[in-house]
Amino acid sequence: MGVNLGRTGRGATRKRGPHEPSRRSYPARGARCAVDASLTLDLHRQVVDTMMDAEEPFGEVETFIDEAVALDQDEKAALWLLAWSSREALVQRREALAMLGALAWRPSPGLTPE
Repeated sequence: MGVNLGRTGRGATRKRGPHEPSRRSYPARGARCAVDASLTLDLHRQVVDTMMDAEEPFGEVETFIDEAVALDQDEKAALWLLAWSSREALVQRREALAMLGALAWRPSPGLTPE
């Protein structure tokens, strides 16, 4: 049983045999690969560097890191720090202060308002 690969000439259809590899050379989204962990981390680092150099929105970089199923939480945290360190110091400080300000208005755990 073959898989239809579409027309290859005057209306002919070529079929791929059951042992012939697919043309797709990348894993399906969300699939885990048996790739060396350091290579996987390095490839993700290169993508993060490229995204930051291209001035992609930081939220998109974070999403890319969060959705990297081949990485563990420590690797994701390291990539996030790398991306964060690529931002301008004033932007980092402004966002850190905004987060601290937002947390200051949050009630402390265990305390109930009177």
